[in-house]
Amino acid sequence: MKAPSEWDTPEPSEVTEGPPPAPSSSESKEAALKATLESFSGQIAADAVEKFWPDRPKHPELNGNGVNKEELVAKVTPALRAHITKNLHIISVLVFESKDPERAFQGVSALLGREAMEFTKMIYESLTFFKKIGIDELTGLPNRKVFDRNITTGVERNKRFGETFSFILFDLDHFKEVNDTYGHGAGDQVLQEMARRLSKDVKLRELDALVRYGGEEFAIILPSTPKEGACILAQRISDQIGIEPFKIVTKSGEPFEIRVTASIGIAEYAGFTEDPHGKEVQRSADINLYVLKGKEPDHEGITEDRRGRIACDGRVVSKEDIEAFKTKMSGPGRSSFPAPEKG
Repeated sequence: MKAPSEWDTPEPSEVTEGPPPAPSSSESKEAALKATLESFSGQIAADAVEKFWPDRPKHPELNGNGVNKEELVAKVTPALRAHITKNLHIISVLVFESKDPERAFQGVSALLGREAMEFTKMIYESLTFFKKIGIDELTGLPNRKVFDRNITTGVERNKRFGETFSFILFDLDHFKEVNDTYGHGAGDQVLQEMARRLSKDVKLRELDALVRYGGEEFAIILPSTPKEGACILAQRISDQIGIEPFKIVTKSGEPFEIRVTASIGIAEYAGFTEDPHGKEVQRSADINLYVLKGKEPDHEGITEDRRGRIACDGRVVSKEDIEAFKTKMSGPGRSSFPAPEKG
């Protein structure tokens, strides 16, 4: 079968092998046609992206935070499927009432290839716009570009004033299983609800920088905050995430609930002389995540899966630790570390 990106005009037997066998009723005809078109919509999208890629607009100002092919295909595919669903009745009439259904089906397939190209252009422009201004399109949170600016500011303030800041990295547990079981649409809803809870239900200070770090990871930079304050806030956030299930809606419109947990790694920047760009503090938080996921030994050399918990300094932070930190952080001049709970 010829790749959709190579189609100029619909040619018989080059686009697809032909329409599905015509079932007995018009309703089942449409369902069969929809299933057939959707079955190769991902390939149509991928080929459209591949054809578009060399000629895409250049955005050097994105500094490496640009759109990649996989991200673009993931956006174009559902848009193309939605287009198929919206125009299914018209497509069915064109195919099944044609004197030559096979050729009509090939024509529809070629048209979908051109539609995929248009979606690719529009979605690429939309994604690059949001990335350029520093906003993650899915969650509405600031993205890595904003994060990089904030961590640079933290490093500069540390150099000038000796100011400590902390970095919290959240990784949603078993997120791949959510996508594999319920679909990427459900995964997107989980990420959106996670962003809402972090930004709305958890009271952060105005100077705290919450971002979507990448994929299923979120991060917070806490200026003027030692690791003890970060651990207290992380426990509050963990409780907020688990306070009630996330409510998700399937592609068929059926609501269901899913319990979500997050592993949380914490690191403190208190003057890493060999870390002028804040890379080491990020690596430290990531290593703590590996401790929780059983991929990195803790400070005692123990490797064990502890997903859903908090780690700092290479060990799991206990509830007793949190209470001790609260006592330590309640001293004079410490009331803003972290922000007080809602109440």
